Amino acid sequence: MPQFFGKRTTVICLGLLLCNISLGAAAAENSSAEISTAEHRRWQGAMGTSGLRRSIALGTSLGEWLNRTLSYRSAEQSENIRQWREAAGAPVASPIRNSSSDSKVIQAESLAPISRFANREVLLRSTVRFARRGEPDRLDGRSDRIDFGLFLGARANSNKAGFTGLGLILEDTKGKPQFIEGERAGNGIGLRFDHGEVINKTFAYHIRAEHLWWNGDSKINRPSPTGSALVTHDVDLGRSLISTDLIGNYNVLGGQLRWRSAIHLMLSLYDDQINNLGEAVNEPFGDRERLGVIRTGAYQAWTVGADRQYSPYIELIADHEFTNNLDTQIRDKNTLTFKTGIAWLLGPSQRIQIEYQRFQGIRGHRERDSVSLVAILDL
Repeated sequence: MPQFFGKRTTVICLGLLLCNISLGAAAAENSSAEISTAEHRRWQGAMGTSGLRRSIALGTSLGEWLNRTLSYRSAEQSENIRQWREAAGAPVASPIRNSSSDSKVIQAESLAPISRFANREVLLRSTVRFARRGEPDRLDGRSDRIDFGLFLGARANSNKAGFTGLGLILEDTKGKPQFIEGERAGNGIGLRFDHGEVINKTFAYHIRAEHLWWNGDSKINRPSPTGSALVTHDVDLGRSLISTDLIGNYNVLGGQLRWRSAIHLMLSLYDDQINNLGEAVNEPFGDRERLGVIRTGAYQAWTVGADRQYSPYIELIADHEFTNNLDTQIRDKNTLTFKTGIAWLLGPSQRIQIEYQRFQGIRGHRERDSVSLVAILDL
């Protein structure tokens, strides 16, 4: 598979995002007869108030599932290496059955109207996301991603908001274990489907499904009784994600309370692999990885400032892993998440926010701190 990203990742991705914004601005300027500004603003307002716009932009949910998978995988691989070293007669420490990591995320995205089809707005969506992950003595990594797609928005002369979208995913990842010399790196290409609708003044729902075909290379210096050996092999996998969200909205405590309950299921299927030594490769959990989570939580936001241009917020989330075949080393199925941040409201459906997140396993075996900077620049 070709390399989608390289040293010019940032320039290319941000250039594509700016291209999307420019196309949307030009289309909006030249098609005023087709797209009513008032209608579009009503749709944007309903999307924001209902929580659907935030739901589209929530790349952090996928990031959390990927981080958990990496924590489980690196713990299992670390234990395998420990056992290999023990078999080779090297001094080894006791097994480590917990995970403590941190991450940083920068994301920018835009929804821009470009035309009309079947009495509905056609919008161009683009997302650029950079994520970095660190876990002492376990695994450091990065995951860069861009999404492009077309959305069908609200119907003409309707105060209700809804959307249906189909997009292309490009992903570039690299992981470097800290317990052994080696790395795994590769690219993915996939499709993403979204559908959401405002049910009434209180409730909305969002369904998201995506599938990614990923190809890369793995190499490690594996210890053995006769010395370390360089082991390499190709990696081919398919990763599927299905998410369903039900969102409720209420005006309380002088601000907006948003309740959200969701079910997320992520599956990764590995093709058969042979390494450079002619051995069949066994992934830590076999050729099928499964992680399913049910979660619920509440998000409270306020608007402050002379022009009400700032929005501080907090969010509390509880989740339970209802299915998981990765927890042989780390067993902590229930997690509490705390998020807090502040957004600078630039205009209708335009905001820049900075957020701190803390993910804490109830049994104390898994924890993660994360900081994200997100810009939403809709037109």
